[in-house]
Amino acid sequence: MKFLPTSLAGLALAASLTACGSPGSPDAQPTASAHKAEIPDYALTPYTQDQYPKLFAAYGSRIDDVESLRRAAAEKAAASPTCDRVEIVELSQERSSLSDLNFFVDCANSTRFRFSETELASVSSPALSESQKAWSESDARSACEDLIRRSATIPTTVKIHSFLGTSVFKAPSTGNLVVTSDFDAKNAFGTEIGYQAKCYFKPGIATGTVEIQQRLK
Repeated sequence: MKFLPTSLAGLALAASLTACGSPGSPDAQPTASAHKAEIPDYALTPYTQDQYPKLFAAYGSRIDDVESLRRAAAEKAAASPTCDRVEIVELSQERSSLSDLNFFVDCANSTRFRFSETELASVSSPALSESQKAWSESDARSACEDLIRRSATIPTTVKIHSFLGTSVFKAPSTGNLVVTSDFDAKNAFGTEIGYQAKCYFKPGIATGTVEIQQRLK
């Protein structure tokens, strides 16, 4: 079997509804104060070179920007009603570059946010949690089936167990989706074999990955 990524894009939708009375009507209600979660001091303890040597080696030339953007990331997450209290605000070194720093924010209720430097520069961009940006179950299932067929030796022989043999798990904090699906397919010799696929989908990433192994009977 060969494993290939798919290019199907998942859709993440966020909607907010506000209601207000007519400006001059006696029934008009006072505007509710904007949500602002607590940001304790420990969440933004400054990085130091002795404690974070690798971070300083890679991003030391922009350490002032790193700290100011950490604060901006915390403020953006704190403004979301889905965050109860900001607990962790860190530079995501695996996703960052010197030209585009990336950050993640974890709230006390396990809600996680990710922001790029570009997103933080845009005041109007919404603060969507990773869970809100996650792939929909239907999109993930469809993309997983496509991954399976593209990975099969003879795609036309693939029989996916879409109902009883497929399940979807969504991590509440990271929004990562894992689709586990049993299927049967013929090998190069024409023998039908049972397999199990695990497809992985991350929020904001338009491609998924798949791992396939022979299913034990």
